[in-house]
Amino acid sequence: MEGRGKEGRRQGDRVMRRRRTEGFEVPANIYKVSEDITVNEGSNMTLSCLASGRPDPAINWRLLNPSEFSSNA
Repeated sequence: MEGRGKEGRRQGDRVMRRRRTEGFEVPANIYKVSEDITVNEGSNMTLSCLASGRPDPAINWRLLNPSEFSSNA
């Protein structure tokens, strides 16, 4: 016969444990970001950022100073 205890739900001789995580928030942790990079005009570049947290962090890239990327021609 199945029984219940503080440790979780019993199934036969096995105890099933579940952890409730909804409702808990964990601050974002950024642990890998692209290093400074120099590219020629018209070339492509790839930026990377790895982060964790709950809810999953949204990663957005913005150009802080567009005048640094203007053509002097």
